[in-house]
Amino acid sequence: MAQIGAAIGREFSHELIAAVSALAPMDLDAALERLTASGLISRRGTPPDATYSFKHALVQDAAYATMLKSRRRQLHASIAKVLVERFPAMAESLPEVVAHHFTGGRACERGDRLLAQGGSACVRAIGQPRGCQILRAGADVSSKRCPRAARRWSRPSIFALTFELHSFRSENSSGSSACLREAEGLARTLDDQRRLGQLSVYLCHNLWMTGHPTEALAFGQSAQAIAESLGDVPLQVTGNLYLGAACLGTGDYRRAEELLLKVLQLLEGDLSRERFGLAGFPAVMAR
Repeated sequence: MAQIGAAIGREFSHELIAAVSALAPMDLDAALERLTASGLISRRGTPPDATYSFKHALVQDAAYATMLKSRRRQLHASIAKVLVERFPAMAESLPEVVAHHFTGGRACERGDRLLAQGGSACVRAIGQPRGCQILRAGADVSSKRCPRAARRWSRPSIFALTFELHSFRSENSSGSSACLREAEGLARTLDDQRRLGQLSVYLCHNLWMTGHPTEALAFGQSAQAIAESLGDVPLQVTGNLYLGAACLGTGDYRRAEELLLKVLQLLEGDLSRERFGLAGFPAVMAR
């Protein structure tokens, strides 16, 4: 029982441990009562509405360390399944917790997605540091905890996490650039031209904003070429827009004018009202 509780976390509810444990209700209550009497855990409330917590983090760590890795994976997988199926409100409000258990149970693809959602939620709720920490954990878990799976389907998830991490570090140009370059390497590994085009657009913008116009031009030209080869209008719009801005930064005004006019040609009709994921309207920014 201490091991199950340790896998859930420092604190756990009677309802959750009952759902994860295979014990009958009377046996479960007796086991929890013995743990409480031993002083290892404390209880608030009365079962089945009680909440338990380990008296000290070292106690939780010790209980967790006594388990074989296979048992840990089994428990984390069970906890994740129970949270999603029987505690949907908790899963929605604490996606990073659910993701932790999915990745602990080696269900990495689903865990990656939930970690990204958890990072987004944390950024919105409490600011960038915690959200970025969760997103970074997602990419690390994908690449380290599931190395074999990463070769098949986890790399796109790592890319998504790394790219989202960039979006939350937009105020930190150096941190954002590092995340973009990391994601670019993943896109090249995946041989995903659309993702590589997206990365080239954002690297062009990032480098232009941070005073590296020559490098910005190279990424802008790459984005433009990929967009043309794919016939991807949103990518063509953003690629031409940021490449045009980079050309302004190098004093190549004629080329900048050609590129920005191209943006306006692409945005005829209703497309002029589209943002294509940018903060402003490309039709306005180009003008």
